[in-house]
Amino acid sequence: MTSPQAGAPKQVASAVASAPSTASSAPKSVQQLATTTLVVGVPCEVVGGPTSAAVVICKSDASLWEKGLLTLPSFFTSMAALILSFLAYKYNRAKDQRARKQSISDDFWLRKVVSPVAIEPFVKFVISLSSSLPSNKTSTEDTERFWTAGAASFGEFSASFFNLELISRDLHKEVEVLLEAMEDELSNYCGALQQYLKDSTQPIPDRGQTLSSLGKMSRDVMQAIAKFQANVGDD
Repeated sequence: MTSPQAGAPKQVASAVASAPSTASSAPKSVQQLATTTLVVGVPCEVVGGPTSAAVVICKSDASLWEKGLLTLPSFFTSMAALILSFLAYKYNRAKDQRARKQSISDDFWLRKVVSPVAIEPFVKFVISLSSSLPSNKTSTEDTERFWTAGAASFGEFSASFFNLELISRDLHKEVEVLLEAMEDELSNYCGALQQYLKDSTQPIPDRGQTLSSLGKMSRDVMQAIAKFQANVGDD
């Protein structure tokens, strides 16, 4: 047997192999045992081998520090994901609160400022067109007065709807384009009607078609405002 090495742990693993007898060295009835003693500081395991040999594999146990090093990357990854989730929650909550406050402010401006100053006068004007829009039986002077008053009304609408700029520039731009289109439609009709009243050989402008076009564009104005207000409510 080999003696233990100095300073080695007191754990002994033995591997025993049976060597068959040979004719030249010993009788067949005698078996020689070859024994090897291993002194190691780690657990060992016999893997296997031929009848005359054994394979011993010794593996050291990883220390607690080494195991900790192996788990550090996943630990830091989990902590980073937790921190990011918390920050995302705080950001989304603050964003929702700001959006809610903005929605309340926008709804206030629409209901308390834009509606009484711009929307209500505009709706009344559009409704009155069905009865006040001049026809081919209207005098030239009355047609001229109507157009002068109508142009002044559209100037007032443009100024009052400018308050939409305080809420949404896109909404104000959309409404402004529609108001200009309505003013052009009314101007073209009144101009064509005056030409006819001065010269009956000129074509008579279509009053019904003009009223239909003005009505459609006025509904587009109201739909744009209503759509924006609905989105404000959803926020």
